[in-house]
Amino acid sequence: MAYAHGESYTAPKSERTGRRDFIVGGLAGLVIAGSVPSVPQAHAQPPQISHMQHVQNMEGKTNEERGMYVVNALKSLGYEPRIERYSSWGIKGFNIIFETGTGKQVIVFTSHYDAFPGSPGANDNASSVAVSINAYQELAKQDLSNVKARFIVFGDEEKDLVGSKQHVKSKDNLEGVIGVYSMELSGIGDTLVAWDVTSKKLMGSRIMQVLDKVVQSQGLELYKKIDRSRLPNARGYQSSDHVPFEDKDIDAFGLTIMT
Repeated sequence: MAYAHGESYTAPKSERTGRRDFIVGGLAGLVIAGSVPSVPQAHAQPPQISHMQHVQNMEGKTNEERGMYVVNALKSLGYEPRIERYSSWGIKGFNIIFETGTGKQVIVFTSHYDAFPGSPGANDNASSVAVSINAYQELAKQDLSNVKARFIVFGDEEKDLVGSKQHVKSKDNLEGVIGVYSMELSGIGDTLVAWDVTSKKLMGSRIMQVLDKVVQSQGLELYKKIDRSRLPNARGYQSSDHVPFEDKDIDAFGLTIMT
């Protein structure tokens, strides 16, 4: 999402901690609520790196450095991500994929590691990458037997969604996928917004119903933006990596925290 050119990560401490803790817990709840009760795994887990530390480690770096940070951070936690390389119209890059669970139904959570040129890339979108890593670590503690949680950190979102567009070209990547939550700007604010909810089908979809359930359980409200945004930016419109999935007739929308 390219409109946050000059963003910085300066939310009050209580807001920084509370909002991101909600998102991590909410993401775990989204998957577990759509599954049979999960069973905690007994083996020891590596220590969790804070959201803020992940963001600070990515902020101001080149896109290549940001992507490799994600790969190395996952490896340091004992997880081996899958690297999906692509080349399109002279743009070469890679997506980072990591998943947990053994079910045939797949719920996808996306973020992107690249930053808009001239932006430090903190709130947009290292904040969502940090949420992905820590939510994955939480879910890896569970025995998810009826669902699979797949996290994809895309490259080149800021270049017309190149990473996600290349990803959905493979039918294998879409097999079993029942819904996609595309996370953007997860660091600053107090309101959870679902956006690009563009149809009655999507409004009533299973992934929206589960999201509503999780938000209500937290005593919060969810704002739903029902029209496709067309705000001018470098791509000509404001959108994110859920769109290529939606174009493949998979339920998908964006998730953002805003003030």
